[in-house]
Amino acid sequence: LEEELLAAYRKDGRKAIAPRYSELRERYYGGGGLDFGEHSLNSLGYELLESSAAEDLEAAIAVLRLNTEQYPKSGNAWDSLAEAYAKAGKSEIAGIYYRKSVEVDPGNEHALEELRALAAGEAKSSGE
Repeated sequence: LEEELLAAYRKDGRKAIAPRYSELRERYYGGGGLDFGEHSLNSLGYELLESSAAEDLEAAIAVLRLNTEQYPKSGNAWDSLAEAYAKAGKSEIAGIYYRKSVEVDPGNEHALEELRALAAGEAKSSGE
C-alpha cells in the first residue's frame, strides 16, 4: 500500500494520495494483498516527514490526516498528525491534535509530554 500511494504522490502530487487510497481500498480491502491497517499510512507519513522538501511535509500531513479519518479512535494516528504539524512549525495546530490524541488515548505519554513542552514554550514566548 505504501509503495502504491508513494507512486501516486510522486506522479501526481499530494492530492492524488486520498483518491488512490480509496480506489485501492475499494478494490482490495479484505483480500489480503495490501495492508490497509493504520500502520501502513503512518509509516508512509513518517517516510515523507523525513524529507526536507516542503512538498513532502505537506504530503505527510495529507497522509496522516487520511489516517485519522480512517482510524479516528487511534491515539497514535492523532499523535502522528500532531508531530507533522509541529515539524511544519504550526504548534497551535499541533497542540489541538496532541489534545485529541490524549482524548482518544489518555495514557499517551508522548502526546502528554509534547503538550507540556508546547505549554512551556508558550509561557516562555509570552514572558511568563
